[in-house]
Amino acid sequence: MKELVVIGAGFAGQGVVNQLRKNKNFHITIIDKNNFISYKPLFPDVAAGRLAPEIIEYPLGQYAKSKKIDFISGRVSSINTNSCEIHINNSKIAYDYLVIATGVETAFHGFDHFRKYAYTIDSLEECKRLQHDLQIKLYSDTESIKVSIIGGGYTGIETATHIRQTIVRHKKKHNITVIEAQDRILKGMPEWIQNKAVKHLQRSNIEVLTNAGVTDITGTAVHLGKQVIPADIIIWSAGMQGTDVASFFSSLTRHKRIDVDNYLRPDGLENVFIAGDASSLYRMSVPIAKQYAEYAASSIVLLEKQAVPPPFKAKDYGYIIALADHRGIGKLGILPVDGLFGYLFHYFMCGLSLLGWKNKWRLLTSILSNMIYGKESAAPIRTAEKKTLEGVNNE
Repeated sequence: MKELVVIGAGFAGQGVVNQLRKNKNFHITIIDKNNFISYKPLFPDVAAGRLAPEIIEYPLGQYAKSKKIDFISGRVSSINTNSCEIHINNSKIAYDYLVIATGVETAFHGFDHFRKYAYTIDSLEECKRLQHDLQIKLYSDTESIKVSIIGGGYTGIETATHIRQTIVRHKKKHNITVIEAQDRILKGMPEWIQNKAVKHLQRSNIEVLTNAGVTDITGTAVHLGKQVIPADIIIWSAGMQGTDVASFFSSLTRHKRIDVDNYLRPDGLENVFIAGDASSLYRMSVPIAKQYAEYAASSIVLLEKQAVPPPFKAKDYGYIIALADHRGIGKLGILPVDGLFGYLFHYFMCGLSLLGWKNKWRLLTSILSNMIYGKESAAPIRTAEKKTLEGVNNE
């Protein structure tokens, strides 16, 4: 029986496990720094308080038990591709085949000190923290909430519209600004999608600043050279990069994603595969990550049979940007999508991918409640915190 180790329990990591878990030729171990699986496409909804965090998380131990595989929680400290060993938690794990599916994380582009003042949307813990602090402001006597979102990609745009909707439903005024360093938001997407997104933001009274480079961030403002934008909440969503695991390989892109050949192999290694967003071969996408996983799994099976895998070629099925106010903009294949159908399709696909029937059901009821009654499913802040705020407000 061969040892297969998968590092990362996201879409690609799960995909490899799902493909090979019934194959008796492999003993599978999955490694992740977290103890739970979280569903990243719904992070903007959690951050804005539209969804309760527990809807999009699933215990990794329970997942591993259901798949009859081993799970190790911890951070990989090094990988020796010569001896085929992984160092983690002061121990060594040998492998015959290794799949790296560690995804990406927020890139601060050398401005790491901004982390002190800015929220990110790349982990569930950060989204919980943002949701909590936003609710504190919603339940205070503040009349207007100022939010600056740095980065005009799809995560930044979704987060901006969701937060705006939450603030409006609490009968507060808002001053939301999306700050983009390039000349257009949603750079790289078709112009018609960019234009529709800009118009939607303008109708929602969300300001968009382009060609705007951030020079500094403090606890109360974003600095664009001499221009200062006051902010109660600052969110950094200005790009992604590979994780620390990527540094164990020699060839990386400037965004620290791992360079691979047409067989998803790095550094000429025949028994190591890079799957999901960690790979530089295609754009970052959930459907493509799942295709990476299917290919890596099938290649491992073929290699065991001493056969040669075909080159990897992904199909791009498109994407949808889920804006608040029940609108989704994007494309499915070559077909343009705009409106309620795109919005519903986005959450339908999210529901299919969520782990656990309870989570699927809660997502369905939460989205319907949000659409029909305008309610968020996230629990409000605790009564003690409300009383504290009331005491401060009455002084």
